[in-house]
Amino acid sequence: MIFPAEISRLSGKTGIRDKTIEKDYILTWILIGLSSSGLRDNLVFKGGTALRKVYIKDYRYSEDLDFTLINHLSAVEILEKFEVIYDIARKSANIPMRLNRREEEREDSLTFYVSYSGPLGASIERNEIKIDVTLKELLQFPTPSLPLFKEYSDQPDDIKVKTYSLEETAIEKLCSLLSSYRKEPRDVYDLWYLLKFNLIGLVFLAQPFEEKCEFKNLDSKDLKAQLDAKEPTYRKLWDQRLRDQVAQLPHFEKVYRETKRYLRGAQLI
Repeated sequence: MIFPAEISRLSGKTGIRDKTIEKDYILTWILIGLSSSGLRDNLVFKGGTALRKVYIKDYRYSEDLDFTLINHLSAVEILEKFEVIYDIARKSANIPMRLNRREEEREDSLTFYVSYSGPLGASIERNEIKIDVTLKELLQFPTPSLPLFKEYSDQPDDIKVKTYSLEETAIEKLCSLLSSYRKEPRDVYDLWYLLKFNLIGLVFLAQPFEEKCEFKNLDSKDLKAQLDAKEPTYRKLWDQRLRDQVAQLPHFEKVYRETKRYLRGAQLI
């Protein structure tokens, strides 16, 4: 385990709270454990945390882990295999971890929470990480094994995890914007970043997006209406949800306006 001073240095350098950096460090060690476990070929890493850990160095911080299951395993088998990951973190980095609780099982996803005690020394009962595993998904792009960025002094070299492509990530973010029940401003931020810095070509994703919508029982034609309906919630939660993850958070109005312009340019709204 790294010393608290390393967390403090990173906090001073990035302007991000030390507790957020500590959690990011724990996320890294769960991924290290995953790369050496029986889940290595069964789970595909995705979401904003994957953008930070694999694709975009110094991207926004995140506080959870998201995966998609690509080979059939029961929820019980997944949780059992995560016990191996906790053991790897304990033996390799002296990080205590354990399953804390799990949400009621759903047909298409498994959500559970992992308790930990990190470099800042709080008891294991006070810290937890949310892990979400999608059990049924349509994947339309390859899922390469990609190296994690080296961020911490005790992190082994050449750690690789199976990861969503940027194209798959963008389509997932579009579906999140389209979903009536999901109202996370990070979805807007992540899609905006991918588009603003030309990391994906949105115009080429129209057909895969349609196919993903069909799989998820969504109507792509509702995207503009859903964006407009959720705009007040996105605005209200923008600073609250993202200020501890992005040191220089752009104004919501700028990001929202530019995102809609990109979507109009690709004829998605």
